This record gives sequence, C-alpha cells and structure tokens, in this order.
Amino acid sequence: MTEREVDRLFEVPPEEFTAARNALARRLKDEGDASAADEVKQLSKPSIATWAINQLARDYQGTVKLLLESASRLRKAQENALKSVAPEMRCDARRRTSERLYAN
Repeated sequence: MTEREVDRLFEVPPEEFTAARNALARRLKDEGDASAADEVKQLSKPSIATWAINQLARDYQGTVKLLLESASRLRKAQENALKSVAPEMRCDARRRTSERLYAN
C-alpha cells in the first residue's frame, strides 16, 4: 500500500469514501497484505467540513500556505505588541479576545 493510495481515498466525495476504502482494503488483502488491509479498514470517513478543507488545501496549496504564514506573523506581532503593555492590560486583552472568539 502506498501513501498515495490512502491519500486518494480522501479525495473522493464523502458519500463514496466507505466503498472506496473497502475496495482498497479488499484489494490489499487479496494481494496478501492483510496488515495494510486492516490499517485501511480502520480509516474513518471524514466529516463534510474536514473533506471540504482538505479539498481547499489540495486545490489551493499556495494560498493556504500564505494564509497560515500570515496568521503566524499576525500572532507574533500581537505577542510582541503585548510585551510592551502593562501586565494587567495584557490579561484584559487576552480575556476580551477569548470572549470574542467563544461568543459565537
């Protein structure tokens, strides 16, 4: 079994995942690789949200990489900005940020 075969399972629409996974496991077992077949059988069908994010990551690798890099730079900039703020204000800023993140 190759990593590409497993990766290909996560490319198919979620409603086709189980059939594709079982077919791959069956083929591996028929080829004498029962261990790999068992591993494949353990793979869980991705949620719709996970599948959609995987598709975006596959189709827009460069854009996703830029997004993650931008998020990292923003986080570092915020951390650096907070370093120059009084400790009691840092706690207040973190609390407000947490409240906004979890308000929805």
